[in-house]
Amino acid sequence: MDELWKRKDVIVIDGGFATEAQARGEDINTDGSRLWSARLLHSNPQLVKDIHLTYLKAGADIIQTNTYSASVGQFCQLLKITESEAEDIIRKGVRLAKEAREEFLKENPQTDPKPLIAGSVGPYATKDTKYAPYTGSFVDEVTVQDMQEYHRTKIQCLLDEGVDILAIEAIPAQAEGEAIADLLKNEFPNAKAWIVFACKSSTETCHGERFSEAVAAVSQCDQVVAVGVNCSAPEHVEGLLLSAKDVDHKPFVVYPNSGEIYDWRVRNWKGERNDALVRYVEKWIECGAKAIGGCCRQGPSDVTDIKVVTERVSKMKQ
Repeated sequence: MDELWKRKDVIVIDGGFATEAQARGEDINTDGSRLWSARLLHSNPQLVKDIHLTYLKAGADIIQTNTYSASVGQFCQLLKITESEAEDIIRKGVRLAKEAREEFLKENPQTDPKPLIAGSVGPYATKDTKYAPYTGSFVDEVTVQDMQEYHRTKIQCLLDEGVDILAIEAIPAQAEGEAIADLLKNEFPNAKAWIVFACKSSTETCHGERFSEAVAAVSQCDQVVAVGVNCSAPEHVEGLLLSAKDVDHKPFVVYPNSGEIYDWRVRNWKGERNDALVRYVEKWIECGAKAIGGCCRQGPSDVTDIKVVTERVSKMKQ
């Protein structure tokens, strides 16, 4: 991670995994669970590997494991398997990403530094269908220990299988970000992670805390090497980064969605897509973004567009 961070002016992250799976004909809502695209780790692992490879070919420097919504409890319930078997499915998410990277490097041996694998960890709301995703309402009902217990197993699986960094993403509330940061500090002292928040405006997390206070809080954790925003509308990102310019924080990671809103009741997106993602990239870099990619409804072509802009900006700095 350190080498990539030092040698690249701006790092390119992949795009939405479920987005690409749906584009290839997969119905990720078929079982009514919160597993979403993580179910493909069991039902279609070859597709998982193919999507990782597609993002690498599109220009991603970092690919994220398809484990955002992977839940031991839901795998056990849906597949009627043991907890140990469910944990191995999560580990498989790392193995598939590594296989894709190996295949990419065989085809592109000149790639240097090599792409990295980030272990994706979604919010507590991915635990089951009880809580609305992207609101953070669960932090008003569960304890810090509840959140840490849920995240502990997945983090352990991802680290055991050798991810380069943890991607703690779409965290909707400062309290959950702090709970995970404390878990890393106390139980995973050798881990490296970024923590990025889902936000509802140009200043606030989805749960309503100031973004600046949230990133400042988790930046105090030595295991957290970057902070930022994802799964939020592109038009909010600049304001969010600027709102935190006067607080101490780690480097920014940015990977927004398309600007559409996910209606979890009908399991579909509504609103208008913001097709101008790439037009924001240079401004985000000016605001301090060190890594940029896409989230929901952003695919391989968007990653390629981001790559073009980041390479142009890097050449201008030389």
